[in-house]
Amino acid sequence: MGLFDFFRRPPTRDEFAAKLIKEMRRAGVTEALTYDKDNDRILRGSGEKQNVINLTNFFREHLSLPPSKRKQHLVDRARLNQNLAKGDEVATDFEEARSHLRPKLWVRSALENTRLQIQVDGGDASKFDLPEYEIGSHLIASLVYDLPEAMVSVSKKQLSDWGVAYYEALEIARENLEQTQFAYAEIGEGCYAFASGDSYDACRLLLPSRMDQLRVTGDLIAMVPNRDSLLVTGSDDAQGLKIMVALAAKALEEPRPMVPIPLRLDGDAWVDWLPDLSHPLSASFRDLSRRFLLGEYSEQTQLLDRLHDKQGVDVFVASYTVVKKPDDSLYSYAVWANGVKGLLPMAEWVMFVRGEKDLAAVAPWEKAEQLVGHLMKPTDYYPDRVLVDAFPTDAELEALGKSDP
Repeated sequence: MGLFDFFRRPPTRDEFAAKLIKEMRRAGVTEALTYDKDNDRILRGSGEKQNVINLTNFFREHLSLPPSKRKQHLVDRARLNQNLAKGDEVATDFEEARSHLRPKLWVRSALENTRLQIQVDGGDASKFDLPEYEIGSHLIASLVYDLPEAMVSVSKKQLSDWGVAYYEALEIARENLEQTQFAYAEIGEGCYAFASGDSYDACRLLLPSRMDQLRVTGDLIAMVPNRDSLLVTGSDDAQGLKIMVALAAKALEEPRPMVPIPLRLDGDAWVDWLPDLSHPLSASFRDLSRRFLLGEYSEQTQLLDRLHDKQGVDVFVASYTVVKKPDDSLYSYAVWANGVKGLLPMAEWVMFVRGEKDLAAVAPWEKAEQLVGHLMKPTDYYPDRVLVDAFPTDAELEALGKSDP
């Protein structure tokens, strides 16, 4: 590697954090700035006024840029964080504030993992007061206050101070977004991609009038694979679905990925959707779902392990494992171990392990739920997990059998 190549190489995560802290100082930040490497974040300030800057998306975005633009990216991010910290541009009067409201879509795990991290840090997760409205199983709609250089999340307290209910504010935010310019293109035949470049394309999922403009075959199917992408097609449009799954796979490699699981418009609500198992694209869509859930469960596992260590709780947090078969097809499984209190992810298959090398039974999740569901205790975790602290009897294991995934 030559000298020029060395200086042009991508920064490590640690180097990125150090450079961002340096630029934040130049932007005028005077509070303490601490790089929390284990949790991939920068902590600004201390005590109740401490702010958290999560680095995962920033770093991914940084690496996606050509080297010539990375310096400016750091400068812009530093200035953005300084402006957000001031908090003095948010109007105190609702009539003045209402035109700034916009809807915001979050990956649900981003909020749930924040709550877990607060507990790991010894805080009170109930004080995390972002208003939420579920869109399918994996997305949350909330609100932001739109500023020229930033989006400021709107809390329940802010809504209370304004004297407005969340659903009223969300409706105003949707109307505001509906009045903004937008752009979409038809890719091939029957698949539409919204690409306005204003960081709100994914949020246009919440605008029925925009969806009504699109001509699709069958039910309306939508997907938000990243923040700057909204894909729409029809449930009966084989070509549109093929284009959707290909574009979604590509979008997941870009910065700020979201959810590659389709949604179907059912009346006024979006619900999770996957094509029937007999559909030629079933495997492709389900593989995207498995990839997504693998990442979601992995991050949750790390946080739960840290929380249990802190609390002195002896619970095994089972992994969500994805395996490729000889024919290149994939499946997911979780291990239910004998004599161990565990939290099982909702995988497609369950492996019942009696000893280190004693695989007592293998069954699809639905069969396990049917035969030994009385041993599964629901939890409030997302992604979903069940608590198991007893092992099936020999008779139950025999009934479960050893199916081939």
